[in-house]
Amino acid sequence: MEKLIHKKTGLVIIHLQSPHIDDYSLCGCDLAGDIYYDNSIKTNQKYNCKTCIEIVEFCKKIKLTSFDSYTITPNIWSNGD
Repeated sequence: MEKLIHKKTGLVIIHLQSPHIDDYSLCGCDLAGDIYYDNSIKTNQKYNCKTCIEIVEFCKKIKLTSFDSYTITPNIWSNGD
């Protein structure tokens, strides 16, 4: 988890890291240093980014039965099938 300090407001915002792009948060903030943020640092504090939390809450509502089997088992893609 990454902690960012917003340059304009001074708020400490703790984001979830993107599962696919290391330098970005789940909500799209650049963890390597966005124009509105200082560089991120690691922290054990709880997440407080409203947008990251909204994304997680939205995903919790999606039923697993609505996914294709390729989505649930992405390792199938790696063998070229």
